[in-house]
Amino acid sequence: MLPDRQSAAVPNRSSTRRLDLNRATKQDLDALPGVGPKLAERIMKYRQSMGVFQSLDDLRGVKGIGKKTFERIRPLVTVTPGDKSVDRENNAT
Repeated sequence: MLPDRQSAAVPNRSSTRRLDLNRATKQDLDALPGVGPKLAERIMKYRQSMGVFQSLDDLRGVKGIGKKTFERIRPLVTVTPGDKSVDRENNAT
């Protein structure tokens, strides 16, 4: 029974992993607290039109991301700045 106790005490890695805004899908974004399908779509459109997010503060440029929503999701997200290949992948048709 000892292994079960140890595994229960170890935090789940996926619960501490941050979502990369430059790689997130619409469904990933929709799952964030305070972000529904419409706001997720706006984030995707912002990323497509402006290029990749360079910092978390860029998220404030998305219509509908106010101070409260930003503070709520900030600890859950991250960005990989300057990765233009991600931008090309997301805009590829």
